Amino acid sequence: MTLRRSLAWTTGGQIVLFAAQMAAQVVVARHLSPYLVGISAIAFSICDMLNLMQTFGLRNFLVREAAVPLPVVRTVFGVNLVVALATAGVLAGLALIGGAVWGEARVGVVLGILAVAPVVMAFELVPGAMMQREMAFGAIAAINGLRAVVSAGVTVALVLGGGSYASRGWGALAGMVAGALATMWAGRRYLVWRPSLAAWRQVARFGLHMAGIGGASNLAQKAVDLIIGRVLGLAALGLFSRASALNNVVWGNIHVVFTRVVFAAMAEERRQTGSIRAIYLRTVDLVTACLWPAFAGLAVLSGPVVRWLYGPGWDAAGPVLALMAVAAIGLSAVTMAWEVFVVCGATGTQVRIEAWRAGLLPVMTVAGAMLGLRGAAAARVVDAAVAVALYRGAMGRLTETRLGEVVAIWARNAVLAGVAVAPALGVMVWARWAPGVALAPVAGAVLAGVGLWGLAARWLNPALAGEIGWLVARVRRG
Repeated sequence: MTLRRSLAWTTGGQIVLFAAQMAAQVVVARHLSPYLVGISAIAFSICDMLNLMQTFGLRNFLVREAAVPLPVVRTVFGVNLVVALATAGVLAGLALIGGAVWGEARVGVVLGILAVAPVVMAFELVPGAMMQREMAFGAIAAINGLRAVVSAGVTVALVLGGGSYASRGWGALAGMVAGALATMWAGRRYLVWRPSLAAWRQVARFGLHMAGIGGASNLAQKAVDLIIGRVLGLAALGLFSRASALNNVVWGNIHVVFTRVVFAAMAEERRQTGSIRAIYLRTVDLVTACLWPAFAGLAVLSGPVVRWLYGPGWDAAGPVLALMAVAAIGLSAVTMAWEVFVVCGATGTQVRIEAWRAGLLPVMTVAGAMLGLRGAAAARVVDAAVAVALYRGAMGRLTETRLGEVVAIWARNAVLAGVAVAPALGVMVWARWAPGVALAPVAGAVLAGVGLWGLAARWLNPALAGEIGWLVARVRRG
């Protein structure tokens, strides 16, 4: 499958994912209090910290390697299964003591539900990775859509039926089971049932590097949730988690479209030519051209967005969302960082970079939390600035790009973002930043911004204009 077709399939899948996620988030926020949302947020944070260790980065190992003989595939399955069982055991143990640690027994209930997830995920790793390696993104998009719809559907049904705080846990588990079964069926020719440790050194070396990179970053991010829960309380964590969820909907449904597809294409380009310079520069151009206007608009409209989706009881999440969106603008400036280091075999360097970030973020969060919820969110902005400073030099060497080239891309896409967000900024200044501003002027400003973005792209970003033209032509032919 070509890169464009892969992006088109993945985009379609993300639209379904976006719709399902938003529906579930709105229902949860409208029917549960910030405190009840905070209960599940604590449990999910703990589960996410441990679940990242389960995959050990081995999905990307199978995608990256030039050849993956059966002994290596069986070793990946075996190592991942061992880690999955250990993770499930730790979660089950934490479920028993969660109430004592957090002073809320219901945290342990959600942890007990999520303890099943690592074992479920273990069996979809190999078929899912091999499908991604072959760029079978049509099937992957359909599976991700199914996973999202099942998860959101179960969550919404339980919340409306009085399931309360545990609804998100049961919904997430249902989605994982549906996604795992669909992946195993679609990639059944890749299924392995007999684990092995024949190539354990090769697999473990990569896995430890991935654990150091993703593990450090994930631990730091989830430690922020735990810190806020302890310092500011579960209600504050509920507000923070809903703002983070909205920010992640935009990040996941735009950024993931690019990175998931481009990673496979980048690995193939590296195997064939030994260089990823061209595909990296094009990706930076397209990602910043799309993400910067989206996040700038979200930052400007954060108050009304939170009010319309969640209700007035969640207004305090608006400023938090704005700060997270600003941080996302910074992080997208060094897009594909993880993928570049993996493809180029420089994961050891990234371990050191992520160790610095992982050490600084919790400290900055504690300091910010002393000033309140907004202070804790501001730590994300500082973290993004640190990430750009730490990553850009190393990424320049690995991608064979000069700082001037990347800055030129940033500059023209910053202007593009400014043009796109100008109407929304004008409306919010006119409304004195009131979260209760009427929907009609905001909707008009958003539509105007999208139109200006499309027109400005023709002069400021020819690469983006070409992709838009290709998509329009495909739609017309269809």
